[in-house]
Amino acid sequence: MKLKGLFISALILSSATLFEGCGIKGCMDPLALNYDAEATKYDGSCEYGELQTYLLLKTEMEAGGESVIVNQEFSPENMNKTVITRLRFYLADISLRETGGSKLSLSDVELIEMDSAKFDLGFSNELRLDVPAGNYDQLDFDLGVPEVLNSVLPADYEEGHPLSVEDLFWVWATKRKFVEIDGRYDYDGDGIAERPFFFHTGLQILYRDVNAIDVDFAIADGQKKELELLIDLDYVFNQLNMDSLYQSHTNEFDANSMQAATMFQDAFSEAFSAK
Repeated sequence: MKLKGLFISALILSSATLFEGCGIKGCMDPLALNYDAEATKYDGSCEYGELQTYLLLKTEMEAGGESVIVNQEFSPENMNKTVITRLRFYLADISLRETGGSKLSLSDVELIEMDSAKFDLGFSNELRLDVPAGNYDQLDFDLGVPEVLNSVLPADYEEGHPLSVEDLFWVWATKRKFVEIDGRYDYDGDGIAERPFFFHTGLQILYRDVNAIDVDFAIADGQKKELELLIDLDYVFNQLNMDSLYQSHTNEFDANSMQAATMFQDAFSEAFSAK
């Protein structure tokens, strides 16, 4: 009986050794350029490119301290049920300030798309910005498209560039929409968000220099740092007159349209914070 047990143990060890010898050799590190998901034996072949250092800036909406997503009902402060069905906007002249030092320019213009399911050109609510290692204490950007870029036709940019998007360009004005927000809200208190609202803001008069946002983070060589850019929807809707001024295409020949667009652009530009 003892001999039989020894024989079985030897057979198991022999099989394990055989299996190990037949394993697939390759790079087993997911961070390597030549990572092989099928590899079962490390063979020292992993190759690594230059380590990348960058900031991932992720934009989120919130109301009442809770996250809000596109097509989700929420109730802004002092308002009934509301739904945002689309939100897109341009950020310009994005920069970081080194702690106690000078500003570091990161990007001339970027497009934020809060509902990537409706937009198939590769834009989203996340921006990847190359940032050198260091300590930073301030994030700065503008809301809109700088005047020198605003009238350049979308066709003059390569596909995938933020300014190549055709349906954010007003042909009639030869300018871009700076912010495009669409949705519905419950205006009569019946519990149904049925009245459509929209604010499509543009024209250089509505370009806004957003107040610098305090941040406090350090990033090392080869490190990814995530930073949330928050939009306070309570603040935005509290500044608007949704009883009468709830739609605008920024028509400069219509006083009500310009008033609604200006109120929204001012409120939206002041609603940003970071964490």
